[in-house]
Amino acid sequence: MVGRKPVVSAAAAVLALAGSGIGAEAQIVDVSIASERTVGYLIGDLIRHRVEIVAEGDWSLAPATLPKTGRRTYWLELGGLASGQRREGGRTIVTLDLVYQTFYAPLEARQQTIPGFAVTLAAPDGRTVGAAVPAWRFGVSPLRELAAGGVSGQAGGGVDILPAEPPRPVPTRNAAVRAVAAAGLAALAGLALAHHHAVFPFAARRGRPFAAVRRALRRLPTGHHRDALTLLHRAFDRAAGRRLFAEDIEAFLAEHPVYAAERSGIAVFFAASVAAFYADAPADAEALMPAADIGRLADRLAAAERRGA
Repeated sequence: MVGRKPVVSAAAAVLALAGSGIGAEAQIVDVSIASERTVGYLIGDLIRHRVEIVAEGDWSLAPATLPKTGRRTYWLELGGLASGQRREGGRTIVTLDLVYQTFYAPLEARQQTIPGFAVTLAAPDGRTVGAAVPAWRFGVSPLRELAAGGVSGQAGGGVDILPAEPPRPVPTRNAAVRAVAAAGLAALAGLALAHHHAVFPFAARRGRPFAAVRRALRRLPTGHHRDALTLLHRAFDRAAGRRLFAEDIEAFLAEHPVYAAERSGIAVFFAASVAAFYADAPADAEALMPAADIGRLADRLAAAERRGA
């Protein structure tokens, strides 16, 4: 055991534990704890105790009553324990060497307590007596200060503060060039898509009459059936490059096979047109092809037109 500078002694503490002899509880003379110091412990430090139990007469320590090594509290661990005993002047002196380790991290200096424990001594005639090792208080200190004590160059200062460093500019030229290039590519892609679908600014471009009439039909008020027929007629005329009549349907489809899938719809449209403009039978014309069907036919022709572009 290392030399101890301060010695912390506890007064005799007695626990009578089922003694079979009269006055067995009076056999413990003294229980004392010696340690290296009582203050200044830091997290991770070892705390070494020597406990001495002095009893009158012939006694021996009951090993089963010794504390077990390992964790004692959430911040304290008993890492080692060794025991011994000797006879002096008719007394038995039992020694316990304990090594604790503290893992308490205080924010400020404070007191902590190592819990006490009890052990049992047994006499040759079967008597037993219990000795209580009292709790032991000690001082713990923080590992370092939480706040600086001052600034170098000032009274009481002890911490050097580096001079302020201006922020360094981050080069953005390459990122800006990439952003502009990406925006340009996106604009070109948008223009190509608008051209493909014949929407603004290419809504009126040549070669896409059905795309144009589809938008015109959507803007047409309800009830203008003749106007819807007229608008789609003009789209057929522009697609054919000449005025197109019912008898020209097959020739038109032969020249523009992309619309061949809509042959039946085109035939119904021209039949409705004849009823409206030549037979003066607008009700029959609307019954043959209502305005909604004219719009749907224009949509399908615009899609075919886009595929053939």
